[in-house]
Amino acid sequence: MSTHAGWYLLGFTTDWTAPTTPVRLGDERLMVVRSESADGPSFRVADSTCPHRGANLAVGGEVRGNNVVCPFHGRLIRLGDHPERLSVRTYDTAVFGPMLFVRLADGPEGDTGLPEQFRRLTDGKRVLAAVDMLIDVPAEYVVENAFDTEHFPTVHGVPSLAGMRTERRPDGTLTIGGDFLTKDDPWHDLRLASALNNYLGAHRRPATYRSAFRAVAYSPTVVATSFGQGVDDPIIVTGALPTPGGTHVRVAVIGLPEHPLERIAEASELAIHQDRQVWAHLDPGAAWQLDDQDTNVIAFRDYVADFPLYEPVRVRAVAR
Repeated sequence: MSTHAGWYLLGFTTDWTAPTTPVRLGDERLMVVRSESADGPSFRVADSTCPHRGANLAVGGEVRGNNVVCPFHGRLIRLGDHPERLSVRTYDTAVFGPMLFVRLADGPEGDTGLPEQFRRLTDGKRVLAAVDMLIDVPAEYVVENAFDTEHFPTVHGVPSLAGMRTERRPDGTLTIGGDFLTKDDPWHDLRLASALNNYLGAHRRPATYRSAFRAVAYSPTVVATSFGQGVDDPIIVTGALPTPGGTHVRVAVIGLPEHPLERIAEASELAIHQDRQVWAHLDPGAAWQLDDQDTNVIAFRDYVADFPLYEPVRVRAVAR
């Protein structure tokens, strides 16, 4: 199961309450190491396979400072590459509210500036975890949804779309922008999650409310989507984490204190369930016959194909 070199939404910080927790990302065996301080918890992500004899350091390992005691032979394993000691590799991480992101590659490869952009996106905002579910679908289909404009009317009942265009940016992100034409302001008309369908299409009134739609893919498996009036709109962050048991889909919403984030979270969960009904019966191996209406999907799939892959580097230092 191949992995890319960019950013993943590894999960929500509430998932990791123990000092060490095992995590699978594709074929990679990782661990989240939680540390406590007066400023609150902090999190590091590292390889979990002991370089001595292959034990899982996250299962029974004891954290001692910047080391983990291996549960198999009691060796002290350093967190972070070390030239003279048994050590495991650590990875770049970024935490925003409950979201923990990780990037597997070193250097600039696969780095699309997510930490800097998310610091700006979350400054002065609330961040609320909305969806956390395991789905049997290839991870790329989840983020592709933001670029598959043709599915919005069919699956989600959006009455009309206008001007949807995709652009690959110099920073390595892929964006799509345009307009949703809906019945009402999407976020402030929701009373219950089930009202999503009413606002999108069940009314008899014409779709005249123009909501600016924008999505930014920071990697093939992380996308931030917004639609509204274009100024401080709520943002929906979707991450798709490939695991041996399926794709772990997590969604969080970002907004100002006055935004109804709980309602947006309910609507986001409803939308994922609507997509899941289609994903459950997909044939990912089927041959595709694409046409001009699939321009944005083709742009996303080209982005996935061109995105740098992650080449694992195993640390096999010898204790001295």
